[in-house]
Amino acid sequence: MTCMLRTCVLLLGAASCYANKVHEIIATGDDKRLSKYLAMDHRVNFHLHQKDHEGETPIEKATKLGYARMVALLIGRGADASVKDDNDWSLLHHAAHRGHHDMSEMLIHHDNDPHERHADGHTPIDRACKGGGLRHAKMVGNLLRSGAHPGSKEDTVHHGGELPPCHRADDYLVHKMLGRHGHKFHDKPIKPDKKKKGHRGHPHHGGGHKHNLKEKPKEEL
Repeated sequence: MTCMLRTCVLLLGAASCYANKVHEIIATGDDKRLSKYLAMDHRVNFHLHQKDHEGETPIEKATKLGYARMVALLIGRGADASVKDDNDWSLLHHAAHRGHHDMSEMLIHHDNDPHERHADGHTPIDRACKGGGLRHAKMVGNLLRSGAHPGSKEDTVHHGGELPPCHRADDYLVHKMLGRHGHKFHDKPIKPDKKKKGHRGHPHHGGGHKHNLKEKPKEEL
């Protein structure tokens, strides 16, 4: 099977078409391979701006997949970080939506406005507040440090008559991050239950005795 201006491969029985080798490498997540290819590709300027069958440039694809190292490599070779997709979403909007906090500062430094409001009424921090878990909480923190504002009660006009997403955040970690930066909009959500630590001892050694086992350090806010 062939596709015009695309390299096609057969993957798990389904045909997948890439606009060029750069798109193909990004799909693998191998940033070292991408670095080597960018260094030797004499048509790199053309490839960096070419869209694939999904309408995505290489940097858009890398951003959505969460490959911060690849995004940095592409920007370093001249990729346009201010590009917008067919729905007018910026790279920062995509990163915030997916909780890719490790690329937020880089994108802001390269012409992505943390205050930009999309036609649907959402800013990047609105999208981050709608998510949950540690990744989205860290994204919220990064955006707040960059000067983004979680909105006010008067912003209901942008959200179909509802309060902004950060005012309605029901994820414990997102709520905690907002509070850390001085934004408390409602009662704190219930903290999720933690798994009980330790193990019951052997029946011949006292039954319910808990062992002090060393645990791997967990990433925290």
